[in-house]
This record gives sequence, structure tokens and C-alpha cells, in this order.
Amino acid sequence: MIPENSKERGSFRMEAERKHIMEKSLQEMLAAMTGPWSNNACRGYVIQAMERCGFRPKEISQVLEALDEAFDLWDLEEAEACYENWRP
Repeated sequence: MIPENSKERGSFRMEAERKHIMEKSLQEMLAAMTGPWSNNACRGYVIQAMERCGFRPKEISQVLEALDEAFDLWDLEEAEACYENWRP
């Protein structure tokens, strides 16, 4: 509930701003600890690895299409679990 008098409204606004800054700082700390996620960086890693293994551009394109589908179907935790449980 928003306070009615101006002094209380100012205090309410300051508290809301402080909370916003703290939330943003927490997000920045988490990003610094884990690194920012980027689908394009992931695509770049895949391209580099496939090129190093001798895959042709057409094959790389097919894998990138499948990767884009995977981005849409699974979240980060599910993808991580898939990797951790994968066995060749």
C-alpha cells in the first residue's frame, strides 16, 4: 500500500529503489560467478568444435538447427542434466 503523506511516500520510493538496486546487484553477482549465458556463444563453441573435427558446413548447419530446437524445448537445468548423464 502506498503511503498518503509526502514524507512517507518519499521513504516508500527510497525503499523501492534500494530493493531494486539490491536485486540488480544480486543478479550481477550471480552472473559474475557463473558467467553470462549466451545462445550465440554456445553456437560458436559448437561451430568451433565441429570444424576442428572436420565436419562440413552443411553438417554444422544441421546441428545448429537442432541446437536451436533444443534451446526452445529445454531449459538450462535440463540441458545440464542431459550433459551430466550422457554416455557415448
